[in-house]
Amino acid sequence: MPENINDSPAPAPRQLALNILNQVEIKKGYVNILLDHHLRGSSISRDNRRLITELCYGVTRWKRYLDWIISRHITQKSRTLPPEVRNILRMGIYQIIYMDGIPEYAAVNETVNMSIGNGFFHQRNFINAILRNVIRSKKYLASDIPQTNSVEYSGIKYSHPDWIVEIYSRQFGKDNTQQLLAFNNTIAPLFLCINTLKIKLEEYLQLLTSKNIAYTVSPYSPAIITLQNHMPPREIPGYAEGYFYIQDPAASLIAMAISPRPGSKVLDACAAPGGKSLLMAMSMQNKGTLYALDIHINRLSLLKENQERLGLDIIQIHKGDTSTGLSQSLPAKFDYILIDAPCSGLGILRKKVDARWNKQPEDLPGLVGLQSLLLNNLALYLEKNGVLVYSTCTLNPQENQKQIIKFLSKNPQFEVESLRNILPISAHSAITPEGYLLTLPFRDHLDGMFACRMKRRT
Repeated sequence: MPENINDSPAPAPRQLALNILNQVEIKKGYVNILLDHHLRGSSISRDNRRLITELCYGVTRWKRYLDWIISRHITQKSRTLPPEVRNILRMGIYQIIYMDGIPEYAAVNETVNMSIGNGFFHQRNFINAILRNVIRSKKYLASDIPQTNSVEYSGIKYSHPDWIVEIYSRQFGKDNTQQLLAFNNTIAPLFLCINTLKIKLEEYLQLLTSKNIAYTVSPYSPAIITLQNHMPPREIPGYAEGYFYIQDPAASLIAMAISPRPGSKVLDACAAPGGKSLLMAMSMQNKGTLYALDIHINRLSLLKENQERLGLDIIQIHKGDTSTGLSQSLPAKFDYILIDAPCSGLGILRKKVDARWNKQPEDLPGLVGLQSLLLNNLALYLEKNGVLVYSTCTLNPQENQKQIIKFLSKNPQFEVESLRNILPISAHSAITPEGYLLTLPFRDHLDGMFACRMKRRT
């Protein structure tokens, strides 16, 4: 666990951002977790929170491109920079290229001073020279990326690993891939799913209007709204009262795909951090029983916290490895089962900025094997005429369409139910000819999600 700084004076915003980036780089921490830990409950001003957040997310998102820029301005001997110095340079270059509100001279001065303050006094002239060279050449940097290899070119330009670019390119072609890579580098809006069990939609919209908070209603569901400006969730009206839950509309479509009836028995087999469990409990009108299982009990703590905030009491939280079967303390059969399977996450790289660097291509065979195991094991616990939904947040066909084909070949008692008959008309463009849901970020402006709804024949 990172050291808690909330009981001591907070460092300057750039220094705190550097501390977080160093923990990500050296200790393999997660940006969102570290940011939440350092900012929650602190006295840091709203403007400084925004600066810290943008530096941490922006530098992580653009790491490969920033490193390519650094490599153009240093000698071969200097390429093995200490990670702390590299992060100082990344932060300085990021401010020069992407943060128009910060004067270039201020970005240089702050970065040089940071190098001195962090014990790299002898590197100050070196860092100063690189930053000033970047200022002189920044208009032409992107045009200097070598174009001899299209995958490497796109990987550098849009700051993604080559293996992810290759997967996208095979499935979507060059033009769509570049649109997808560009989408992954945008800042995700803040989506609220309104808890209509506690407040009517019209009343909540009036509450936002009374606070001069601009919003738009999602075309996918009237209960989902987009805030026009980012705010800390706890500062949004109605947070403490449980009037909303933060969730991307694509994830909400997964919950709609299963649409469990009130009073039914539901299993969310890979539930953490619990967003889809909450949405299903809301759609069940808080009637019935929903069993939320996950192997990582610490990640389920957020579900428990949000369940209490939203006033939902039908969710029973359990630790369990569902790939090996279910505990005898659970029901023998369920009316609905959701398998939101562990996956490569290639559809949510906009939201999880460090995932592109943490995932490796050698992870894929193990994930595909685990997904298949989950599907085949958990199918045994479904009632006749019950509904099984398999979903992922990836765009990799091996983890999506090919998993369903393989599962159906081994389990002929299951048949696909087209989601065209379940989801709203506004989502029909994301439904494949087979009846699956496949949201494409470059087309739908949503996270990339896959879902297949299957029914067990009598």
